[in-house]
Amino acid sequence: MRTLLLQIHLYAGLLCSSYLVIFGISSLNYNHHFGEAISGDESHWERQLSLRAFEQDRDRAFASRARMEMSDQFESALRGRIV
Repeated sequence: MRTLLLQIHLYAGLLCSSYLVIFGISSLNYNHHFGEAISGDESHWERQLSLRAFEQDRDRAFASRARMEMSDQFESALRGRIV
């Protein structure tokens, strides 16, 4: 009985470890894009932003998003849930 459990544990561990190795490699590739060539088509933008002092961080976030003309599709949902 003990050798059977040992064999099951050994092969289950080998199966799980191969999954973890494949998962780790694919996660690194997803985050760092090893296989793709870097092109000059990337766009970066910067914008100076000055805001007045706010009492709550939530109000500062909404004001900064409005100043940068970012989408506010979730604003009503956030205002209703965050207290």
